[in-house]
Amino acid sequence: MTTNITKENLIQILEENPSLVEEMRSLLLTRELLELPQKFAEYVGYANKQFEAINKQFEAINRQFETINKRLDILEYDVNQLKIDGAYLKGKILEVELPGRAR
Repeated sequence: MTTNITKENLIQILEENPSLVEEMRSLLLTRELLELPQKFAEYVGYANKQFEAINKQFEAINRQFETINKRLDILEYDVNQLKIDGAYLKGKILEVELPGRAR
C-alpha cells in the first residue's frame, strides 16, 4: 500500500506531532546547524561581557578626562594670573629704571 503524502498533509502531521518535527530536524540538519542556536547564545553572553568591560573602561577614561579638564582650568587660571603679575612687575621695573635713565 502506497500512501500519497501531499505538502499540506505533511505540514498537518508535523503541526500535530512536535516530537516528529525534532526528529526530522535532526535528520535534515547537520550537527553544526543544530548546535548553532546554543553557540550563538553563548557568543551573545561573551559579547555582552566584553561590552560591559569596555563600558567600564570608557567610564574610567571619562573620569580621567574630567580630572584633566579641571586641572587644565586651574593651570589656565594660574598662567593668566602670572601674565598679569608679570605685566605688573614690568611696569614697576620701568617706573624704577626710567627716571634714572632720563638724567
